[in-house]
Amino acid sequence: MNRSWTKKTFLTMVPMVVIMLATLVGCQGSLGQTIKAQPQKPYRVGVVSFGGGQTEVIIGVQQGMNALGYEEGKNIEYTIIDAGGSNEQAKAAAEGFLSQQVDAIYSVSTPVTLEVAQVIKDIPIVFNIVSDPVGAGLAKSLTASGANLTGCSNFVGQTGPKRLEILRTMLPNLQNVLVLYDPANKFSQDAIVTLREAATTLGVTLAEKHVGSKDEVVTVMNGLVQGEYDAFFHLGEAKVTGAADAVIEAANRIKLPTMAHEEGFAKRGMLASYGPSWRLLGRQCSGTLDQVLRGIKPGEIPIQIPLKFEFIVNLKTAKALGIELPREVLALADKLIEE
Repeated sequence: MNRSWTKKTFLTMVPMVVIMLATLVGCQGSLGQTIKAQPQKPYRVGVVSFGGGQTEVIIGVQQGMNALGYEEGKNIEYTIIDAGGSNEQAKAAAEGFLSQQVDAIYSVSTPVTLEVAQVIKDIPIVFNIVSDPVGAGLAKSLTASGANLTGCSNFVGQTGPKRLEILRTMLPNLQNVLVLYDPANKFSQDAIVTLREAATTLGVTLAEKHVGSKDEVVTVMNGLVQGEYDAFFHLGEAKVTGAADAVIEAANRIKLPTMAHEEGFAKRGMLASYGPSWRLLGRQCSGTLDQVLRGIKPGEIPIQIPLKFEFIVNLKTAKALGIELPREVLALADKLIEE
C-alpha cells in the first residue's frame, strides 16, 4: 500500500459522497437569524445523552440557540438527563419527557435516539451524533426522515477506515489494536464490519472486546497491562464515550496510544482524533431545533452532516507516551495540542 501522503490527498479523505451530501442537505437551519416573537411560555426541551464527551454537542446546541435569540429561563428551558450509558435509563428519560409533554427532544447518539424513538411518536425529536440515521432505521433518507425526527449525523462509522490508516501511519509498527463496543448497538454492529475490512487491508489485527455498560468499559481498561496491545481505537461506541475520562486515564497510565473520532477526546488526553468537532456540530444542529420549535415538521427537514473534518494530534500525550511521530504526520495535522 502506498503510504506517501500529501496535504492534498489528506484533505480528500472524506468520501466524495459526504461532500456531495453536504452540498445537498447543507445547513438548513436558521443560524444567524433571531427569533421574531417571544412565546407566551418558554419552550421546553428534553435533552438526553450517555454523558461523558457527549456533553459537547449539548453545550454546542445551547450556544447555537443563544445566538438565535433563545435565553434559558426566559424563552426556553432545558431538562438535561445523563442516562449513564444505560439504554434503560435513556428509555426512562423519554417516558418522562412524554409525561411532561415537552415541546421537543434533543437526543444524543444512536442507541439513545433509538430508545427515545420507541417511546416518542408525536413530539419532535432532534438527534445528534447518529452516524447512519438511515441504516439505523431512524429515517427513510437524509433529505426527509418521513417521521417525527431529524437532526445531525457525525458520519463516524464511515471515517473508521481512514482513522485506522492514519493510526497505522503514526505508528509504523502497529499490529494489535484494541476495540471495545457493545454488540447490541446498531451503530457498532455496522462500524466494526467496515473497520475489520480496513484492518485486513492494512495488515492490522483487531482485538475486539464486548462491553454492555460504562462500568464494563472501565473494568476492561483498568485490567489492561502495558505492552498487551499496540493501540486503542475508539470505534465511536456510545458506552466508551460515556466512560471517556476513565479510558484516557487507563490508556495513558500504561502508555497505550489512542485514536478517537472527535477533537474533544484529543484535547482531554487521547493521542489523536480525526472527525468533526462535536461542539460545532451541536451549534450546527441548533438551526434544526429552532425550526421544529417554530412548527416545521421534523420529517420535512433534511438531516445535516458535518461540514468539516479535522485531524488533531496531542503532542503532550505523545511525549508522555514516549512516541516520536513522523514528520509527515505532524505536517498533515490541522491542530497540534502542545499544552
